[in-house]
Amino acid sequence: MKKTFLAFGKLARLAGAAVMIAFVSVSVTSCSSEGCTDDTATNYDEKADEDDGTCAYERDAIIGTYNNSTDNCISGTSFNMTIAAGAAATNQISISNFGGFGNSISVNAIVTGSSISLQSGSLGSGISLLSGTGAIAGSLLTINYTYDEDGTEYTCTITATRSN
Repeated sequence: MKKTFLAFGKLARLAGAAVMIAFVSVSVTSCSSEGCTDDTATNYDEKADEDDGTCAYERDAIIGTYNNSTDNCISGTSFNMTIAAGAAATNQISISNFGGFGNSISVNAIVTGSSISLQSGSLGSGISLLSGTGAIAGSLLTINYTYDEDGTEYTCTITATRSN
């Protein structure tokens, strides 16, 4: 009887140790690391396996409201533009009231670092955006673009200051 009791005690200790090892193993492997899991974000965390909603993108430095914007093709007129995140990609922005052509006019652009590349589109009836590039330095955004209106090309520069 004594031998059986000792064997049972040894078996209980081994089982307890096995349960403890299994618990520690499960605890260690089930730990998750939160952070930005989008590898296109500027703050991508390769160690993160659970996204915490903090991803930041190059376009974030350009998104905002630009008051008292000017365009050398529209002398004496200032206008406000709003730049928002584009819908197609994490590096796309949408510029509303582009060039002062009207609040219903939006132009899409692709952001790379502090530079933007405009995507062609319509600026209104008979007016086509042909091309354009820009850059932001601090709160100052400068955009050079070319548009066609009824067969005549115009090259313009927008200077805009971010207000928020």
